[in-house]
Amino acid sequence: KFTAFLLILNLLTFGFILYLGKESGSGNWGDQGLAEQLDGKLIEADQITLLGKDLAEQRILVREGTSWSLTEPMNWPANYFAVNRILNQLQFIEEEASFSIDELADTGQSLADYGLEDPALRLTISEDDNSVSLCVGTVTDIGNNVYLLGPEKKRIYVIDRRVIDGLLLDLNDLRKREIFEIPVFEVQELSLQIRASNSGTTNDLKVRLAKSKGKWIFETPLSAEADPALVSNTINTLAAVKVGRFVSGQAIDPVALGLDNPFMRVTLHGNKRRQTLIIGNLDNTRKQDAPFYYAKLESNPAILTVEARPFDEL
Repeated sequence: KFTAFLLILNLLTFGFILYLGKESGSGNWGDQGLAEQLDGKLIEADQITLLGKDLAEQRILVREGTSWSLTEPMNWPANYFAVNRILNQLQFIEEEASFSIDELADTGQSLADYGLEDPALRLTISEDDNSVSLCVGTVTDIGNNVYLLGPEKKRIYVIDRRVIDGLLLDLNDLRKREIFEIPVFEVQELSLQIRASNSGTTNDLKVRLAKSKGKWIFETPLSAEADPALVSNTINTLAAVKVGRFVSGQAIDPVALGLDNPFMRVTLHGNKRRQTLIIGNLDNTRKQDAPFYYAKLESNPAILTVEARPFDEL
């Protein structure tokens, strides 16, 4: 009898817990803090969209696995730490105050009075087909805060302006600076092709090295064993090459930049994948301490510049 009594008591307890869970889950979002409303969406987020008057161009970040990529305004891997910073700021967002939209009618005000009719910034966090949006309005009269329309579109929150400033990162900070994604330990082949006009020969100079049984072997232009230390240093140098700047503009002419008939192509071969960097003309449009070449990845239309020294040494 005592065992049966304990069993019934447990069933009643678990039933009560389940009832409370359902009541909490079906509650109004307005009863929750802003951080609680966003928490689950941020953990599972696979797309972040930013647009509004404070941004010159729409920005879309897409997650694949554990990596984030910027797909708008250009396609390029995103800076992992920059994206995590955005998500962390939103995860721990705190409101200084909040009030219901229903209260606006009583005071003769509207969303436009808080800059939320045509928001300065609209943030949408998506996970599969589910999404939530936040609208950022004007700066408050007192304090370094801004008005924010919550995801349920029923409450206006007052939050620290620094959280919003963190969303408006410069594109150069949001994009990954590294060019080659194949890690050094994975590289099994290195290929170079240098245009004949730069090498003084009638044919393009082609060099190909491959790793075989722990040794680096020249396959082209001759068959010979390569110096492993020099090959390793060369691959490390190439893998460490970073973007100088991204070249933007609608009227970019790849021919004028030397990318249509490049003077050099550098290819790193990894495990069932490869990446080719195309090197064009020198960038003479800016005064720089060191010379830079125009460049682009073969599989990506984004045009950028890279420091000339590593490629001149090749």
